[in-house]
Amino acid sequence: MRLFYLIATADLQANRPQARHHALDCDTGVSLVVVEEWHDTAAQDAWERIASVTEHHPWGWARGADQRLMAALASHGAQAGDTLADMFRKVRDRWPPCRP
Repeated sequence: MRLFYLIATADLQANRPQARHHALDCDTGVSLVVVEEWHDTAAQDAWERIASVTEHHPWGWARGADQRLMAALASHGAQAGDTLADMFRKVRDRWPPCRP
């Protein structure tokens, strides 16, 4: 299962995840990261403790998105009222790794 994160781009540049992953610079100082597989749970736990990391669980995709994620993905068509699934679908149209 792929995992979806938002992280400050500066933090991502300094702390690449120890995982098979894809990253999209959202041009707002944050990046969307899709992790396909962590190398180990210790690496995952350490990376998820970075203060700017926010995980977006697939089972929560029916809910509305927080303001930080909405602002990050606005250039990809995200708008008020979108669920997480709506936002990630719009991003996926331009960036194929954004698929659950």
